Amino acid sequence: MQSDKTKSKSSLLIIFFTVFIDLVGFGIIIPVLQPYARLYGATDFQAGLLVGTFSAIQFFVIPIWGWLSDRFGRKPIVLAGLLGTSLSYLVLAVAPNLATLFVGRILAGLFAGNLVAAQAYIADVTPPENRAHGMGLIGVAFGLGFILGPVIGGILSHYSFSHPSYAAAIASGLAFLFGLTELRESLPPEKRPKHAPLRHPILNVSHVTSDKLVFRVILANFFFVTAFAMWDTVFVLFVGNHILTGLSETQLSRKVGYLIAFAGLVSALIQGGAIRPMVKRYGEKNLVQAGFILQIAGCLGFLGLTFWGGTQSSVSLIPLLILIGIGSGLSNPTLIAMASKLAHPERQGEVLGAFRGIGSLARAVGPLCGAFLFGKVSQASPYAAGAVLLMVSAMLLWGRFEYYQSSPSDE
Repeated sequence: MQSDKTKSKSSLLIIFFTVFIDLVGFGIIIPVLQPYARLYGATDFQAGLLVGTFSAIQFFVIPIWGWLSDRFGRKPIVLAGLLGTSLSYLVLAVAPNLATLFVGRILAGLFAGNLVAAQAYIADVTPPENRAHGMGLIGVAFGLGFILGPVIGGILSHYSFSHPSYAAAIASGLAFLFGLTELRESLPPEKRPKHAPLRHPILNVSHVTSDKLVFRVILANFFFVTAFAMWDTVFVLFVGNHILTGLSETQLSRKVGYLIAFAGLVSALIQGGAIRPMVKRYGEKNLVQAGFILQIAGCLGFLGLTFWGGTQSSVSLIPLLILIGIGSGLSNPTLIAMASKLAHPERQGEVLGAFRGIGSLARAVGPLCGAFLFGKVSQASPYAAGAVLLMVSAMLLWGRFEYYQSSPSDE
C-alpha cells in the first residue's frame, strides 16, 4: 500500500495537472477575446467590459463554491467548475453576436469555483509545514498556463476566432476527464462540517482593521492589484490602437499572445527562482517597494507611448513588459508574506482571508475601471491612474514594520 506521504504527493501532482490544463484553456482566450468582440462592432469600452465581466461575476460566486466544497467535497466542485468552464468556451466558439460573447464570459465567471476548491484540496492533503509548497503549485500552474495558453490562442486565431475557443473548451474538457478518473476525494464525509457558514472572505477585513500595519499591507495590495488588473484589461486594446495599428484582428491576437506569454515568463522566473534568495538578502518590504517602482516606470513608459504618435514596433513594448513583469513578480509573493508575518500566529486565517478577499475585490474593480477609463475618459488614463495607485501603495508601506516571526524587521 502507498504511504500517506506518497499519496499526498500523488494527489498534489494530479490536482496540479488538472488545474494546469484548465489554465492553459483560460490563457488561450486572453489575446483573442477583445479582437473577437471588435469583429462584432464592440467599442473599446465594451471590449474592456467583456474582460471585466468574468472577474466581477467571480467575486460574488467564489464564496458559494467554497461553501459547497466544504459541504459536498472538493472533487465534485472541481469537476463542476471544469465542466461549466468548458461549456462557456463552447458558447464563445459559436457566438453569433456580441451579446452571446457576454453570455459566455458570465457563464465562465459563474463556474469559476474549481480554483478555490483546488486550493482547499491542497490544504486537505498537505501538512502545515508543507502547505506553502503545495499552494505554490497553483502559482506554477498559473504561470505555465499563462505562458503556453496565449501563444496557442494567438496561433489558432490565425484561422478563426472560433478555433481558440474550441481549443480552450477541449482543454477544460480534458481536465474534467482527467480529474474524473484520477482525482480522489480529499475531504471524506465524516470530516465535512454540517453547518459550515457561508461568508465572503472580504468580511474578514472588519476583524483586522484594528491592526494598522496589517491593514496598510492589505490596502497596498488592493491598490496594486487594481492597477495591474486595469493594465491587463486594456493591454490588447492599447497595442491595437497605438502600436500595431495596421494589423488585422487575427494578426493582432497572434502578436499579443506572444507578448503576454513573454511578460508571464518574466514574472514566473522571478517568482519561481529569484525571489527566495532576494527576500533573504533584502527583506520583503524593500522588494515590494522596488517592485512598485519598476511597475510605475513601466506604466509611465506606456503612458508616454500613448502620446508618441505614429505606428510603433512591438519591440518598443519589450523593456516595459520586462519592468512590469519583474515588478509584479517581486510584489505578488512578498505582499502576502508581509501580511502573514505581521499577523499573530493565532490570527493567520483571519488576516489571509481578509488579504484574499480584498484582492478578489480589486480583481473585480480593476477591469471595470480600466474599461471605463480607456473607453470613456482617455486611452492614457488607465496608466496614469495605475501610477498614482502604486505611489499610494508605496506610501502605505513607508516606515518600520515589526514582524511576529523571527526574521529581522523591515526599516
